[in-house]
Amino acid sequence: MKNWILVLGIVFLGSLHSFAQGRPAEAAQKVRAMKVAFITERMNLTPEEAEKFWPLQKAFEAEQKKIREKYQPERDLSGLSEVEVEQQLNNIFEMEEQVTRLKKEYFVKFKRVLPIRKLALYYRAETEFNKGLIRSLQQFKRQ
Repeated sequence: MKNWILVLGIVFLGSLHSFAQGRPAEAAQKVRAMKVAFITERMNLTPEEAEKFWPLQKAFEAEQKKIREKYQPERDLSGLSEVEVEQQLNNIFEMEEQVTRLKKEYFVKFKRVLPIRKLALYYRAETEFNKGLIRSLQQFKRQ
């Protein structure tokens, strides 16, 4: 686990350098590749399972991104009225409901291509990856 976090941190810092130089798409691709490798290893996917799972997972992420973009809240709340701020909060709740429905929908789809234990490992590995990414970012900010 610690080796993965170290590798993740090193590659992520390199990706941040790319991002800082105006190449966010390249950095995002690197992070995506690290995520796929990390999760594939954690799940111990066979080539056949990976071939079926990753396109589904990518479609899930794309749909989730669309939902989140649809409900992007205003960054500066100071210029909004109380009613507008309340609407922003209601939008966040609606977004979370839609994302939860999407997760349930894809849970069913994922179960069709993976054994349930591997699916459980996927959710765990994704959480571990995200936590490691956040830790790496925090360490980068401290430097």
